[in-house]
Amino acid sequence: MAMQQESTPIGQRPTERLLQWTLLLGVVLLTIVPTVVLEQRSRIFMLKLVIAAILAFLPGWLYMQFIRFKGRSLYDEFVINLFRLRIDQDCNLPAPPHSTFAVHAAAAAQARCTVRISGSSRVSVGG
Repeated sequence: MAMQQESTPIGQRPTERLLQWTLLLGVVLLTIVPTVVLEQRSRIFMLKLVIAAILAFLPGWLYMQFIRFKGRSLYDEFVINLFRLRIDQDCNLPAPPHSTFAVHAAAAAQARCTVRISGSSRVSVGG
């Protein structure tokens, strides 16, 4: 049974949106609550802690968002460039994306390359 892809764009699923709003509310509360509840000295210290935590978390979160949205296209471009530059034999490279010129080259290379594992663990490449 084939899985159907969801028609909802990434980042627009209800659970993701709820998580994003919860995180935003948490950040706002972490900055507002200490200013109201604590005395002046503790307030400044707590705000410094919250700002440091947010600024420490932000680069990693931005990196994860970048990889989530751009990672697959970067990998596909990397594989296409491997084929284009002929870095290695085509049969040793990862499978290219299906919508590129390299698909035919990879299929032909896989047909030529055979790996035989015998008692002596010999590897032969034909072609």
